[in-house]
Order: sequence, then C-alpha cells, then structure tokens
Amino acid sequence: MNPALPCSPAVSRPDSPVQEVALTFDPSRPIITLNNSTFLPFVRVTAYIDDVLLSLGPHTEARCSFITYRLPDLQQHKYIALRFLPQSEYEAAVPMHVTPFPDVTTRVLMLLHGVEESNVDEWRGAVKDVDEWKSIVGVDVQKATDISIFHVLEWGGMEVQ
Repeated sequence: MNPALPCSPAVSRPDSPVQEVALTFDPSRPIITLNNSTFLPFVRVTAYIDDVLLSLGPHTEARCSFITYRLPDLQQHKYIALRFLPQSEYEAAVPMHVTPFPDVTTRVLMLLHGVEESNVDEWRGAVKDVDEWKSIVGVDVQKATDISIFHVLEWGGMEVQ
C-alpha cells in the first residue's frame, strides 16, 4: 500500500445491466458541431435567439436581458453557430441546489461559435428550427410558464473558440 495515495474502495461490477451513461457537458471542452447547432448570419441571430427563448418559456425581461448581455460577443462575428445545451447535460456538470425546492427549474445555456467567412459553406448544413430546441433543451413549457408555481430560471452563454 502506498501511503501517499488515499485508500479507495474496491471497484465492483453492478449486478444489473449498466444503462448508457448520460452525456455531461464539460465547460473546459465545449462541443459545437454541425449536428448539434444552427448556423446563422449575425443579422438574423438576435431574432432567432429571441424566438428560441420564447419557445422555452422565459418571460420578456429574461429574454431581453439574455440577448443584451450576449450582444457584444455576438456582434464580433458576421456568421455564428449556436447551440442550446440539454438541461440534463448541464445539470450533470453543474448541479444547482435551491431551497425551497422549485416547482420548475429552467436552465438555458447557449454556446456560440464565430464562423469564419471561409468556412461558411461547410456550416450551411447546420440548421435547426426554433421549435426543435424545446425538446433538445428539455423544457416543460407548460410548467415554465405557469405563474402560480415557484420557478427558477438560469440563463447563460459561452463562446467556443
């Protein structure tokens, strides 16, 4: 036994079949690809983001604040790829604990990637309808828009180089 290393319990194989491991977002290695994002020219980005957020349930002030906060980063690019992260991936990487326990939690994390003009043709295939993000992110819009229950809304963004 090496005294410099802490003792670890023995690893054992579970008796039941192992389910597929849930994907986890790694903030140090964010992934944005043609398959998990949408590609837009800057002139269409703010309207698209507003439409996505509207479909996910956040109220007007939250949508406006989200866009206003991200606008300086967005304005630096003529073309942009956007990805809205599934809540389950984000929660696995960044757990959030709120007391009292909310009736509904909505966590919106948008990844953005500036696309160089020389790469526009390869990104043109990255197209997602606004409504697709609702199922990808995993929001219960009926609960998220119910003003009679306790909500937690977290929004954020991250630029991927």
